Amino acid sequence: MKFQGTHETDTSLAGFLEAATESDSDCFLAELISAYALPIVRKIIRSKLRVTLDPADGSYENQEALEIISDVQTTLVDELRRLKHGSDRKVISDFSGYVAVVTYHACYRYLRRKYPERWRLKNKLRYLLTHRQDFALWQGDEGDWCCGLSVWRNQSEKRKPLLSAQEMQETHPSIVIQPGEAIQPGRLTNVLTVVFQAADGPVSLDELVNVVADLWLIKSATAATAKQVIIDDRGASLVDQTVDVAKAVEQRIHLKELWREISELPFRHRSALLLNLRDAQGRGVITLLPIARIATIQQIARILEFPLGDFAKIWKELPWDDNAIAAHLGLTRQQVINLRHSARGRLLKLLKDY
Repeated sequence: MKFQGTHETDTSLAGFLEAATESDSDCFLAELISAYALPIVRKIIRSKLRVTLDPADGSYENQEALEIISDVQTTLVDELRRLKHGSDRKVISDFSGYVAVVTYHACYRYLRRKYPERWRLKNKLRYLLTHRQDFALWQGDEGDWCCGLSVWRNQSEKRKPLLSAQEMQETHPSIVIQPGEAIQPGRLTNVLTVVFQAADGPVSLDELVNVVADLWLIKSATAATAKQVIIDDRGASLVDQTVDVAKAVEQRIHLKELWREISELPFRHRSALLLNLRDAQGRGVITLLPIARIATIQQIARILEFPLGDFAKIWKELPWDDNAIAAHLGLTRQQVINLRHSARGRLLKLLKDY
């Protein structure tokens, strides 16, 4: 997948690079992004992150994926403008390949940040697959990574899906992982050998990571520590109200952790949640965050992406109703409700075992 060096620039970029006026340049750029780049970006993200990419789908993962698409578009636009104005010496000889690389990198950054343990496991697997003569790792025809025994190298056909971790343990007792067992290279090598023998053909690297991660019981998300806080359909409430000083300090720490988790939600999720944040009696509680020293007004404005002056003007209007939030975000009222429900579900999922 070559996209830089001494090769000639992809002819699909000619109209944009040679446009004489800013207006013509913008038209060609919009066409490049919408007609050439976006179909590739969407296909890769839909496959890599297993999401619908439907704007009406308010699930946390889907909304994050939509934001990744926006980030990739911004990166592509910036890179192409630098290329046109000569501030970047890169030669893009394969625009489709270049778009794919940018998109894959965006997905990898997202997965590395969201699933650090899984990412470390993936790096261990990559190392074994590329340093042992009996294993192989190669790129498939569509840019995805395949792996297996070295005699299968460069085969693109995946013969059958892998067994689940549970099925693998039932049919191959030798790979049963003991609780707390460290991921040692020798042990991992034995597991891969059994997995590949069971597959009897090339497998997707991502699929392999999923099975091995399940064998080692690696969680797919970082859990929050705010076990005292519940986010439900009515708003925010505290469990175990008490005047005990130690518990009060503990609750404040838990609320701080919850605030951190809210801050990491996608923009539309956190906006739908915070702009309508109410307690069990329906009263607005966002104004209590500065009083409780959980977050300052400046911090709240920042994660809601409001200029501080504008946010100060609406501070006393909060909480907003769903119609006001919908108008602010450019969404329908139902989409706002879906986003808030998804955000609460995400937080509950993080908190349920703690």
